[in-house]
Amino acid sequence: MSINKKRILFADDDVSIVNTFKIVLEEEGYSVETSFTGDQALKKLRDSEFDLLISDIRLPDIRGDHLVKKIREKDYELRIILITGYPSYVECIDMLGLGISDILLKPFTPDELINSMEEALEKPIFFHPNLEAWIDSKKWN
Repeated sequence: MSINKKRILFADDDVSIVNTFKIVLEEEGYSVETSFTGDQALKKLRDSEFDLLISDIRLPDIRGDHLVKKIREKDYELRIILITGYPSYVECIDMLGLGISDILLKPFTPDELINSMEEALEKPIFFHPNLEAWIDSKKWN
């Protein structure tokens, strides 16, 4: 598999998930950075360029929709895959409106994650047709 060292940021407060998938993805040829909070992830995204963010929807300091909105204020190109052990249909639909590439339900396999990543990195980002009005209609604070 030829990847050209795509840079991935993996954010989850579950250390075992982060460490396991960091090893798996690095063996697949990806360059992986990790963070355990939303603030850490946002700082790394400000300081470096990444091709893809994989993040838990429920980080200890920020919800997934807030994290994605903060990212989208500055970066409309970053591919984002969200992961969750607590799926909510409404929450997932709302996230897709912010240009999320995929949402994976825990537990997922390395193959499921890698397939999702490959698709995310290859296809264009889809946004809600009236994203700005949709964002303005939400309560983000």
